Amino acid sequence: MISGKPEATLICPGHPLLSALIDEVLQDGQEILKRGTVFIDDIGDSDHDRLLFYIEDIIEDGRKDTMGRPIKYPINCILLK
Repeated sequence: MISGKPEATLICPGHPLLSALIDEVLQDGQEILKRGTVFIDDIGDSDHDRLLFYIEDIIEDGRKDTMGRPIKYPINCILLK
């Protein structure tokens, strides 16, 4: 703790503020999230469209006292040309 400064709080999975934020984003932005995203490569040398798959794997701790905290959270991307 630094004298004269407020104490920092780690906001991580299971924290009520993060849970409330995720709920709000999912409630208000559901239609936008379903549409996905288009990425534009301004410096690429290809005129062809490419498809990027985003795969999210989550292994959660199932104990009730941890609120389903992720143990492993790998993110994989696959680019199809």
